[in-house]
Amino acid sequence: MVLPGLQKRVPALAAYCRALETVFSCDLQTNIYFTPDNAQGFKTHYDSHDVIVLQVHGSKTWNIYESPLKLPLRSQAFKPEGFEAGALIDTFTLHAGDMAYVPRGVVHDARATEEISLHITTGLLAPRWIDLLVEAVSELALEDPAFRHSVPPGYANEGFERAEARTVFPEPADPRHGRDRP
Repeated sequence: MVLPGLQKRVPALAAYCRALETVFSCDLQTNIYFTPDNAQGFKTHYDSHDVIVLQVHGSKTWNIYESPLKLPLRSQAFKPEGFEAGALIDTFTLHAGDMAYVPRGVVHDARATEEISLHITTGLLAPRWIDLLVEAVSELALEDPAFRHSVPPGYANEGFERAEARTVFPEPADPRHGRDRP
C-alpha cells in the first residue's frame, strides 16, 4: 500500500520535510510504503529524483543494479516497457531507524523480510543546472524581444546561411580582455 503526500496531513511528517528542505534547499515529496512480509512493493526501477529512505518498522532488503541512464531529467522518468536491470552491484538491509540515500537514476528494488515493513520515501526535487538556465533564458525573453523572434525558415537545413541569423545575437564582449572577441 502506498500513501503519497502525507506530509500535507501529518504534522510530524511535515516537520520532518521542513527540516530536510532547510538542509537541501529544495522541494520534497513523500510516500509511505506498507509492504507485507516477503513482498516487493515496486518492480526494479529508477527514479528521476534523489530519494532518502527512512525505515520505520520491520526491515527491507534493497538491491542496487547497474544503471542505464546517468542523472535522468524529470522528462526521462522510468518506463517499465522493455526495461531490463543491469548487473546487481550491491545488497543491504534496512532495519527500523535506518536510512539510505538512493541517487536519481540508480536502479533499485526492495523486498520486505519476514515481517510487515513500513518505510518513508522522501523525494528530493532539487533544481538542476538546466532548470536554472531555462528559467534564466525565459526571464531574459520577457525583457528582450530578440529572444521572442522566430528562428529563420530553413535554419535546420543543410546549407542554411547562418551569417544573417548570427546578427540577432552577436558575440558578447570577452570579460577577460575588456573588448570584443576576435
